[in-house]
Amino acid sequence: MNSIICFCIFLLLISAFAGNVIAESADLPDFEVSEPIIYATVEAGQSTSLSFTLLNRGATQSFLLKSVSQSPFFSLGSSPFSLSEGGSRSISVAIGSASLSPGVYVGAIRVEGKSDEIDIPVILEVQSSALLFDASIRELPSYSELLPGTTFSPQVVVYNLRSLEPRALLQASVYALDGTRVASVSQSIEARNTLELALSLSLPEDISDGHYVLALDIIAGDSHATATTSLGVSSVALSPAGSASNKLFYYALWLIGLLLGAFILINYLWRRHMLASTRYWDKQIHKARSGGDAQKAYRKLVYQRKLLEEAHSRGYIAKATYSKTLSHIKSLELSLKKRL
Repeated sequence: MNSIICFCIFLLLISAFAGNVIAESADLPDFEVSEPIIYATVEAGQSTSLSFTLLNRGATQSFLLKSVSQSPFFSLGSSPFSLSEGGSRSISVAIGSASLSPGVYVGAIRVEGKSDEIDIPVILEVQSSALLFDASIRELPSYSELLPGTTFSPQVVVYNLRSLEPRALLQASVYALDGTRVASVSQSIEARNTLELALSLSLPEDISDGHYVLALDIIAGDSHATATTSLGVSSVALSPAGSASNKLFYYALWLIGLLLGAFILINYLWRRHMLASTRYWDKQIHKARSGGDAQKAYRKLVYQRKLLEEAHSRGYIAKATYSKTLSHIKSLELSLKKRL
């Protein structure tokens, strides 16, 4: 009975989990792209070409691609076009041009369907051909989502590659996906070998929620190096609602824990049942081996018969008494044999 109740509860929990997964799937767009971000690094005067695939998961619909950027540093193929359900199309993106000076360029590709749209960030780092310095940004989980008006301090590492002069200008900027600079700070540095430092940037109070790009420019004479990373801004930091992928991840962990708990419970009930059965049959076997009352009575009759025969052989009892008693003992032995 307990096992049936546990199994019913398990089915109810599985149904609830399936309902949550279906609800999450309903919030997803009816199309998807293969690349969540388009990123490229080129030397000044160079260009490159990248591509991504658009997959239509819904009914037949038309798609329109738009370039969102303050600087025209990338171009797209022809648009609009239509895709049937399950259809896909590879989109080519030409990035860079001879007219771009060294620096970081940020934009987005807006893919508009019938009822949904997706923005794909596009980041281009244009660097000088002969670099004297380089840099990297240590991404910290606490900076993955920031409140408007927050002052944050990303950790930066600057490397002196081959410059005899250790001084350089370090500029950090936060860009919106349309290329607008929303925050920046500059400072002079001295990096003889490797320099680690913490910058301090303040976000505007009226900054909108969404994805942004943190960019570094290290300038020393004709050398211009760059580095970028992504960050998010939300009016509710570390929102418990999270993204659909995070929810599915936590649901998967919850399901694994549920299955493990159900396995432990069923294993415990089964072991308890087996232990009770083992004890019962051990008791029955012990009782059978001891013979019980019938076995004891049979052994007593055998002993009495032996004494009777010994008494008759020595002349202690008459033959008539011996025969009568022996007949009675045999009758009892026969009856006990039937019970055994």
